[in-house]
Amino acid sequence: MNMRPKQIFILIISGLVLGLSGCGGGTRDGNDTTERYYPLPDSSPGFKLKKPVLRGSLGVAAIDADGVRTDRRMLYTTADRPLELLLHHYRFWADSPTKMVQHKITDYLSKAGFAKKVTRFLPGAKVRYVLRGRLLKFERYVDTDKRQDAVLVSLELNVTNENTGNVVISNTVFNIRQKAVRAGNRNQTIVNSVAAFSKALDTALLQFVKQNAPKQFKKKSVKK
Repeated sequence: MNMRPKQIFILIISGLVLGLSGCGGGTRDGNDTTERYYPLPDSSPGFKLKKPVLRGSLGVAAIDADGVRTDRRMLYTTADRPLELLLHHYRFWADSPTKMVQHKITDYLSKAGFAKKVTRFLPGAKVRYVLRGRLLKFERYVDTDKRQDAVLVSLELNVTNENTGNVVISNTVFNIRQKAVRAGNRNQTIVNSVAAFSKALDTALLQFVKQNAPKQFKKKSVKK
């Protein structure tokens, strides 16, 4: 069948478009272009301190981070190129990771009884102490050869007295590498990673509480 020049031109353009759309498949989850959104699941510390570490009210300020870690698209890195951060094009956090982590910290420390009262800090709010933090890592780690997944969470925290400006708890960095179960399908694998992010944050916050209330844990003076 003879084809007209116009038909040949259309076929060539269509082929180019299809070829370009296939580029970057490694970051586009194959051919699945469905946008999916993930909240951090709620959790509980599983204990409550008998005596708060801070006798006054504590405000948890907005968490700082570099530009890429404020993006709602999920980040990942691979074992063979650990210094390269990649974005899932169709996997989104339900909110900015920094906002979700701020909520997580507030909820965890409130339930743990870390201070007399724990709230999200807003400029002008009257609180005695303010917790400030920076999210240094918040990405999936994929090792294709070993078929192992993990999540990497690195969180820097400090607390200051708003009345005096004194540092109450110095800058401390908590680095957590949490295993994530790789499932038989990609969607469930991502869900498993989301659960691992929540668990990693719980681990970091438990370390933070234990560091600042060591005697209470030694005496087991926490309510289970």
